[in-house]
Order: sequence, then structure tokens, then C-alpha cells
Amino acid sequence: MQNKEATLTSQKTAYGQLGTALDDLVAKIKAFTVSSAGASRVGTSADTSIFTATASASARSPQYQVSVDRLATATRATSTAASAPP
Repeated sequence: MQNKEATLTSQKTAYGQLGTALDDLVAKIKAFTVSSAGASRVGTSADTSIFTATASASARSPQYQVSVDRLATATRATSTAASAPP
């Protein structure tokens, strides 16, 4: 009987811990909303002078909008005059 009591007590403790963990999970699920998830969306760039990204709290996933202010262009300069000897 003592072994059975110890087993049941151990199971009761385990079920209590499981119940607490489930309550915590439910609270976190209830706290997770579209607005709170949208508020934490961040875009990063190694060089923020070249590219930055932001998202409003009402932004829907996975929709993206990219604005290009300036396009990079290849440039080549060629001299048309002959070089003078030193």
C-alpha cells in the first residue's frame, strides 16, 4: 500500500506540473495576437544606409512592399585624350 501511495502521489505531482504548464501555454496563446506579432516584425540590413525595412502593426504576412529610391548603375569612364609622358 505504501508503494501504491508513493506512486499515486508522484503521479498527482506530475499531473499538477502538467496542468501548470498547460495553463501557462494557454495564457501565452491568448496573449499572442496579430497586432502583437506584427509589432515585432523587423527587417535588418548589414548596411542601413543601403537598405532598411519596417512593418506596421497592421501589416499582414506574407505581403511585402519594397521601395527603390535609387538604382545602382554601372559606370565606365574613358579618357579620349592621349596621356602626356611624364
